[in-house]
Amino acid sequence: MTAPPDADLSRHLSRGQIALGVAIGVLAAIMGILAVSAYIGINQLSEESLLFATIGDALSAQRTFQTALLTLGSLFIILNLALVLSVRRTIRRDFEQAYSLLAQELAERRRVEAALVEAKEAAEAANRAKSDFVSLVSHELKAPMTAIKGYADLLLVTAAGQVGEGQLGFLGNIKTSVEQMVRLVSDLADISRIEAGRLKLDFSRVPVDLLLDEVVSSTQSGFTAKDQTLVLELPEDLPPIYGDHLRLLQVLTNLVNNAHKYTPAGGQIIVRASCLDGENGHGVGDQKLIQITVQDNGIGIHPDEQERVFSKFFRSEDEEARSRPGTGLGLNITRYLVEMHQGKIWFESHYRQGTAFHFTVPAA
Repeated sequence: MTAPPDADLSRHLSRGQIALGVAIGVLAAIMGILAVSAYIGINQLSEESLLFATIGDALSAQRTFQTALLTLGSLFIILNLALVLSVRRTIRRDFEQAYSLLAQELAERRRVEAALVEAKEAAEAANRAKSDFVSLVSHELKAPMTAIKGYADLLLVTAAGQVGEGQLGFLGNIKTSVEQMVRLVSDLADISRIEAGRLKLDFSRVPVDLLLDEVVSSTQSGFTAKDQTLVLELPEDLPPIYGDHLRLLQVLTNLVNNAHKYTPAGGQIIVRASCLDGENGHGVGDQKLIQITVQDNGIGIHPDEQERVFSKFFRSEDEEARSRPGTGLGLNITRYLVEMHQGKIWFESHYRQGTAFHFTVPAA
């Protein structure tokens, strides 16, 4: 009589070996279940639980050790598949959450950008309105100030009759104050045109000696009043400048007036001009440049303030500099006008010793 297969297997495997194999299989199954539970939560295993119940029924129905081992192997495969499906669901859920957060971030960024554009447009509109208002006020103020200055000049030359010594002094103060107001209004009008982009240049050939003659003519009385010396240093073969005559005159007059204003009585102001070309390393290719320097031996600029000299409305904190009238607009406008001529402007200053301003513009 042939022994059944189970009896045959039992002869080769001891009870301890069989128990160990079953224990290892069960332990592996438990570890697989714990791994899946860690990813998807025990309450999400509806489909997997159904599989486990089916496998349990199969294990109960089988009586052989070989069949049990095969069933446990199938269980491991199913557990791995369940783990892969769980990880896939987790990744998809995380991706959807990340995509949702990204969409919200992009929507918020678009909202902020739209708000910034709106604020920028509002600021530009307000700036244009301010510039238009300043331009209008400046234009309206020029006519009465010109009239006041004209009548003061007539009275000073006694064209309207004899004037007493005391009255002459008052008239001189009126003329000086009106001239300061004219400069202020002119500077404000220029600033408004610059900010609005409406300042245009009329280019032509401008002789440097003619330019300096006009500057000297308009400033000579101030130098005489403070007993200052104005020295001009120009080479005879200096080529003309290619630029706007009136704006170049404004630049040079501004620099000379500043030198006169911040130099004590008895001081000296030097205006020097030279031609630079590509050979000496300062010109641009074949383009020659005219460099003009206005140098004084005045009060100088404090080192802590030198970076802000060309800033709009800059006024020095130095008490001696503060005692001189000014708006803080002249050098800002001067730099802009030089740069409109494709030039550069810079300075060197030694506190309480003097300052030298230099600028370059293209030669004709």
